[in-house]
Parts: sequence; structure tokens; C-alpha cells
Amino acid sequence: MAQRSTRLMGKARITELRRSPDKRILAQVYLFKPWKQISRSVLMTRQKLVEALPSRVFSQLISEFEYDENTLVHTAVAKCVGEQELFADPDDSFVIDLLQDILDEGYVHPFSDDDDQLWISANGWYTRSEIARNDGCIEFTVRSV
Repeated sequence: MAQRSTRLMGKARITELRRSPDKRILAQVYLFKPWKQISRSVLMTRQKLVEALPSRVFSQLISEFEYDENTLVHTAVAKCVGEQELFADPDDSFVIDLLQDILDEGYVHPFSDDDDQLWISANGWYTRSEIARNDGCIEFTVRSV
């Protein structure tokens, strides 16, 4: 099975580095993503589901994920970096209110005092390239391995 690569552009914070057996440098990172981008991804995916599925099936899917915040956060983050689709609560306020919950649980970390700026953990190890300093942040492109 071939490995799938995902290119991620933008600001990121390296949390840990290690060397792979083939001598590549791998990094665990936090990606910089605005909360508006995450919630927009959630709502857009919800709209696709509404259009594609009968309302009864959609309601059943939502009820299974409605209170599973970890799943919602993980899939929203994955959607932002182009990895997979996600499910979202049909109540828009749930999506927006979830921000404080995920901050409290440590899924993301505030970038500044502005709650709309977040560092999001990118699960997995990534190869590092295009490293440059910019305003105290590390900007680079990572490729999943």
C-alpha cells in the first residue's frame, strides 16, 4: 500500500523532533488554523451531508456524533488539512460553542489573546522542509509520512 502524502502550508510549531531509520528528520507539530476556518469546514460538510442523505439517515448519523467532541474536533482538524470528511451537529451554535470546550480540553492552544487564532495538534509525524523564522513562529511545509 502506497503512503499518502499531504502538503500543509502555513505557520506551525514544532513540538518534538526525531530521526527516522532512513535518517529523515521527522517533526510533531501544531498547525496554525483560524477557528473560523474550522467551523466553516464543519458547516460546509454538514451541508453536503444534508443534500446527499435523506433527513432520517442524516439525523441518525448526527445523533451518534453529537456529543462526541473528540471525534468532531479530530475530523474538523483533518478536514482543514484535507485528510477526510467530518460529521457536525446540525445546530450551528454547538459548533461555535465547542471552541471553549476544546480549548479547555487542550485539543488546541490559543495563538494569542484573540480566541480566533489557534494552534491545532496535527496527529502523526511529518518530514520537515522550507524552515524559516517569521515573527517568532516557525513557518514550514510538512509532508505526512
